[in-house]
Amino acid sequence: RPAAVLLGATAESTAAPAAAEESSPAPTAADPAVATLDLLEWPRLSAHVAQHASTAFSRELYGAGIPLPRERAESEALLEETAEAFAIERSLGVPLELKGFTDWLPLGSLASKGA
Repeated sequence: RPAAVLLGATAESTAAPAAAEESSPAPTAADPAVATLDLLEWPRLSAHVAQHASTAFSRELYGAGIPLPRERAESEALLEETAEAFAIERSLGVPLELKGFTDWLPLGSLASKGA
């Protein structure tokens, strides 16, 4: 996916001036956020994470590109959650097992059809 999409850019934030409304400028390597995602090989990293996802929904979501928080506060909250999970693992002395998630989308689809 284009880095601008991963960064949560909207049509308003990437739109050209009113004189050229039909075309939106493409993100460039001069944009620090785009350059950072390129250096991190974000699409490749997202694809790798998607391979380890246990549900079809999460594989599709992460395969399209790991979503990035729009605000610094969101990033800091995610970092705090990661630190808490790491602390739990250290206190247990074993890795947390994140297996056994069930993909409920097919059942939801059937329920919505009245089946």
